[in-house]
Order: sequence, then C-alpha cells, then structure tokens
Amino acid sequence: MSESGYVFCCRFGKDKDLPVIFAGTAGRNELRIFDNDSEGTGRYKELGHINDNRSVIMCMDTASNGKQIAWGNSAGQILVSQYSIGQAEEEPDIRTI
Repeated sequence: MSESGYVFCCRFGKDKDLPVIFAGTAGRNELRIFDNDSEGTGRYKELGHINDNRSVIMCMDTASNGKQIAWGNSAGQILVSQYSIGQAEEEPDIRTI
C-alpha cells in the first residue's frame, strides 16, 4: 500500500453482520474502509476508499443501523453518506454510456 498520510480518525462500523473499520487521513485526505479480520486470519484488507477530498478528514462516526457514515473535515463541512459493501452492482443504464 502506498504512503497516504497521517490517520486522524478511525471508527469501527456498527453493523453486526459487516465487520469493518473506517479511517480518515491527512495528506491525500482519504477515507478508507477495511475488513475487520472477518476471516480470523489477522488480515485487514482494504474494501474501498474515497481519495483526494479537498480537506483533511478530522472526525467520523457511523450510524447505529450500520448503513451510514458521517465525517467532518478541516473546512468545517460535515458529510453524510450511505454505504453498502459486497452487494452486486446494478447493470448500467445503456442510455448513459
């Protein structure tokens, strides 16, 4: 994995069926999500990320339903989004290609 900066915040996901860890960084201003050793092998593989945010990610929390994450950045913004991992992607609409 390439050098990406300093980790400013981390949070365990609250979905009991999806053991994940979120990490927010400075430097490349990334939000990353890792598998929390669901296979019991001591491996924490990256499942996804959002790169090159405009500001350092300073804090985060996950919703009690385990389906949303909120994070704050050094520009004073709060961003909230839903997430799902491991679900099949929908077929693209041919009209948008």
